[in-house]
Amino acid sequence: MYPGGKRTLGVGHKELFGGIILFALLLLFLCGDVRPSYALDVTLQWDANKETNLAGYIVYYKTGHSGDRIKQNYTNKVELTLA
Repeated sequence: MYPGGKRTLGVGHKELFGGIILFALLLLFLCGDVRPSYALDVTLQWDANKETNLAGYIVYYKTGHSGDRIKQNYTNKVELTLA
């Protein structure tokens, strides 16, 4: 039998409440400022291929979160800016 007929966890209400508040503040600090970020433009660069039978480079990209991907064929380019 427990003293006084009560079972305790060994943690007072104040300590338990303080721990919950601390955990909530930590969670808010770590996850509270989650905003999407978007690139305005992206520049791709690559070294030109030395092979003579290369017709060009194919680049696939999407302009937004949804929609179809865009396929472009670039000949004799080693730098490309997508906006």
